[in-house]
Amino acid sequence: MVVQAESATHRLDVIDGLRGIAILIVVFYHAWLVTGQRFEVQVSGLTLGVQTFVMTGFLGVDLFFFLSGFCLFYPYARRHFEGRAPQPLVEYARRRALKIVPSYLVALTIFILPFHDHFTSWFAALGDYAAHLFFIHPLFESTFDSISGPLWTLGVEVQFYLIFPLIASVVRSNPIRAYLAVIVVAETYRLALIATGHDSVFFTVNQLPAFLDVFVGGMVAAYAVVWARANVPDLDRYRLALTAGAAGAVAAAVWGLVELAQSPAMQSTAAFFEWQSRYRPAIAAILIVLAVCSVLAAGHWRRALANPIFLFLSAISYNLYLWHLEILVWGQQLNWDSRAVLAVSVAASIATATLITYALEQPILNGTWRAGKQRVLLLLRRPSRVSRFS
Repeated sequence: MVVQAESATHRLDVIDGLRGIAILIVVFYHAWLVTGQRFEVQVSGLTLGVQTFVMTGFLGVDLFFFLSGFCLFYPYARRHFEGRAPQPLVEYARRRALKIVPSYLVALTIFILPFHDHFTSWFAALGDYAAHLFFIHPLFESTFDSISGPLWTLGVEVQFYLIFPLIASVVRSNPIRAYLAVIVVAETYRLALIATGHDSVFFTVNQLPAFLDVFVGGMVAAYAVVWARANVPDLDRYRLALTAGAAGAVAAAVWGLVELAQSPAMQSTAAFFEWQSRYRPAIAAILIVLAVCSVLAAGHWRRALANPIFLFLSAISYNLYLWHLEILVWGQQLNWDSRAVLAVSVAASIATATLITYALEQPILNGTWRAGKQRVLLLLRRPSRVSRFS
């Protein structure tokens, strides 16, 4: 669900590592919901495991949206400080479409087939398909999550893509004022939900305005990283302090998640959404500190986040996000032991995501898919050896 940096030279492996963590959180959150399998063991009377973080895994969506804002704005910030013009809108739109649409279209088409009988008719199913195809399904309660639960986030993401160029122009000129203004907009929306009694309704609390400060928080973090690299002399002197800042952000996040897991907010969906709305500005603030400090931190911290496992999960994260829940649901229908369903479903999800990423998504983004198609067409048009010598 996120954007690649402008070139391989300027990729931020730490941000990729955080994306790998985000998809891990979301996958195991859904695995717990579907299979009921708890991620903890009892050892000598002690409970060990990561169930606390699995239970709060819905917040992985906030992390994804934050990283999307960061990666979208990072090349804009670099161009700004290098005195270059912003990325042309046509190129921006083309890259977003190439990244999002092909894999989404494959998943959406396959998902609608086994679920068509959930609708009153094929015509109704095609109506939902069309709403998802044009990414307007989150705007209507009847289509919000009618085909596959996680797909609502794609609609919210694309809605942000549409307004991103306008927000980017404001953030470039004054990031602090822009961020404060967005916080006011997001808080106004969330307070309006509270005033009208809609702050615990899944459909209303997960609309774009409720996430604007998270998206733009990512943009501000990207701006801060590029600004620091361009304006802070001898940045190496501050690496240890930045590493401490990153560790502090992680400690704050862990403490918050532990408190959340033990709080009444986890007793019902409504209470959780109320908690999430109330603390979203704090979530965005922690993520800003975490991202900025981690990118600029000492090498050992960056290497820990950008390890091969997280980087691989990051590379396949979009397709893994699209497919994992449906595969978990399909696996649950096998009526196996929950641990077997979990293991097989997660493995199948990773295999499916890997195949689609490297056979479809990456070739299209890199332009090699078109070149390969042209080579095939040339071979088909070329006279065969028999015809040339007959």
